[in-house]
Amino acid sequence: MNRSGFWQSFFMEMAMVILFFSIALAVIVRLFSQGAILSEQSKDMSGAILAAQTVAQTLERSETDQSYTLYYDENWNMTWENPYYAIQVDVQAAPNGINVLCSYSIEVYLYRQDRPLFQLQSQKYFRQEDGL
Repeated sequence: MNRSGFWQSFFMEMAMVILFFSIALAVIVRLFSQGAILSEQSKDMSGAILAAQTVAQTLERSETDQSYTLYYDENWNMTWENPYYAIQVDVQAAPNGINVLCSYSIEVYLYRQDRPLFQLQSQKYFRQEDGL
């Protein structure tokens, strides 16, 4: 009788150990999956910020009053086929005598999900006879 009590307590202890390790494993798997999601979001945000700044700097050197959209693949290479990211540039020109104030709204988003990643506002002031 003493022997069966030993086995019963042994199996009860093993069941508790297995339960503890399965709960710990579930928590660890959740933490790693959440870390992977945050890493992907961080990568998207970093690329979006750099791309929006590049577009804003390009707009500083150009004189355009046309809105347009740029398309990029997963590695931020410009593409027309199967885009992953898109940058929408909206331009509003406000003439004021011989001067013009152009306001640029640059929005970077995931193309398929239509989820915005980053938005940047920029303005440029120049003489109307210089462009537009």
